[in-house]
Amino acid sequence: MLKSPVLLIGYNRPHLFEANLLRILHWNPPHIYISIDGPKEFTDNSSWFELVKLLEKFKETKNITIWISKKNLGMTVNTVKSISRAISNEKSLIILEDDAEIFYNAYISICNLLNSNLAKPYSIISGFSSLPAPASLIQKLIRNKFRPATYCSIWGGWGITRDKWSLYELDISHLDINLILSKSKLWERLSPRQQNIWKSRFNKVLSDPVKTWDYQLQFMFFRYDLPGLSPIFRATDNVGFSDTRSTNTKGKKPKFYFGKTDYRQINGISNSNFTRKIMDFADSFSDLIPFLKNILEFKFFTRY
Repeated sequence: MLKSPVLLIGYNRPHLFEANLLRILHWNPPHIYISIDGPKEFTDNSSWFELVKLLEKFKETKNITIWISKKNLGMTVNTVKSISRAISNEKSLIILEDDAEIFYNAYISICNLLNSNLAKPYSIISGFSSLPAPASLIQKLIRNKFRPATYCSIWGGWGITRDKWSLYELDISHLDINLILSKSKLWERLSPRQQNIWKSRFNKVLSDPVKTWDYQLQFMFFRYDLPGLSPIFRATDNVGFSDTRSTNTKGKKPKFYFGKTDYRQINGISNSNFTRKIMDFADSFSDLIPFLKNILEFKFFTRY
């Protein structure tokens, strides 16, 4: 069994970061890369200094590499730079942010696929799903498997190979996105409503590439017709909601994010068309809730 190295990205949440790091150390991965963005000016950086101090006791650990930026790069630049830097030394990489909660079975399941030929037709391998763990009785009847995913799911941890990451571009402003999308079979799977939502998102990063980095990862899916792999039932979690120190999860947990996590190992890939259609609908549910809200308030797509 080949294990992939892990990149753990953090900034100012030492309690979450330490819990994740101690968990990862128990997995015994071949290497752990740690990336901490630099402090912001004119803000209270006590949590940042606490995290930096925490990492001092790991500096001599043999299989840990620690990068601490001297200046604040921002979430987008620091994340992309860290992934590129770490994966340049590796064939595959598991990426976790400090608020990711991923356990050993999910880690091993992602590693098994990343290091096999089965991963070649896919872009990333994620542990997150829109569906929570089924009841215990149903778990005995239905195994949790990976399945092709149209949407990019990076909550709770995900993995990618070096050759797939080489296809990623943060700045897509030089590209004719409409022409590229018109040739994408994966794009054709989306409804007109979903296409409008994603075009609006892509247009935002055309003018401001550092606004975010995950829209560009989704664009990579469409550009190269490379779906991701996600489990049928959620195998990882994001525990950073309602935290004012976070960048993207300051608010409450979304309504579509409910139920328990499936801690079983994820075995194999389900290529059932029925499963894919059901999961495509479930994955799009995160867009459906604000869409319905906008209709009721007569604010068509203004949120995007």
